[in-house]
Amino acid sequence: MKTAYSAPDLIKLAIAMEEGGRALYERFERETKDERLKQTWLLLRRQEIEHAAEFKKILRSLELSQPAESCSAEASPFQRAVAASSVIMGTRLARTSASAVLSDLEALELAMAVEKDTIFTYMSMKDLVLGDRSGILDKILEEERSHLVQLSDLLDSQPDRFPKPMDLG
Repeated sequence: MKTAYSAPDLIKLAIAMEEGGRALYERFERETKDERLKQTWLLLRRQEIEHAAEFKKILRSLELSQPAESCSAEASPFQRAVAASSVIMGTRLARTSASAVLSDLEALELAMAVEKDTIFTYMSMKDLVLGDRSGILDKILEEERSHLVQLSDLLDSQPDRFPKPMDLG
C-alpha cells in the first residue's frame, strides 16, 4: 500500500528530522570530553532548533494558504520513497542513540550519515515547497551542507580514523 505524502506531510517530516538531530547533538555534546567537539555539537544543536522553527513557519503558512482538505500537492513516488527511507533512518537512529555508548569517532560518523540523509531528503522535497518558501529551504540546505563539511573535517582530524580519504585514492 502506497503512502501519500502531501507538502505539509513532508514539512512535518523535516521538523521531526530537525528535532531528532537536535536531540542527537545534545546527547553527543553531553557525552564528549573533547572541548572542540562539544562546541561543534552545541552549534549544530542550536542550528537544528532554528531549522525546526523555520519549517514550523512554512507549515503554518501552508496550512493557512491551503486548508487540509485542499492540500493537493502530492509527493512523487521518488519523494515518497525518500520520505519512507528517512522515517526508517530516524527509527534506527533513535534506537541506536538511545541504547549505545558511542566513541567520538562513531558519533561523528553517525552525525555525517544523518546530515547526508537530511540533505538528500530536503533536496528531493524542494519542488513541493513553492514560492518564497523555496528560499528558506535553500538557506537550510546550505547550512546542512556546511554541517557535513564541518563534520567531515572533524572526522579527518580524528587520530583513530581509518581509512583516511587520501588512502582510498
